[in-house]
Amino acid sequence: MKKKDMILRAATVLFAEKGYRDTSMAAVAQATGVAQGTIFYHYDTKEKLFLAILRDFKESLIQEFDRHVRDR
Repeated sequence: MKKKDMILRAATVLFAEKGYRDTSMAAVAQATGVAQGTIFYHYDTKEKLFLAILRDFKESLIQEFDRHVRDR
């Protein structure tokens, strides 16, 4: 798995468990085992990381919906 994907998955779990406000980029770095600079290399801000999670979720939801409609 790519580091960017690992960051996205770990951040998704942390945001779900702790909320946006109580999740720090340092916590995301610790959860993924990468340097905090690596997080900021991929996502400039916590807000951009959160928006990437929302985009990823939206795309997954649309794919599942399309698959459901196709398989009917």
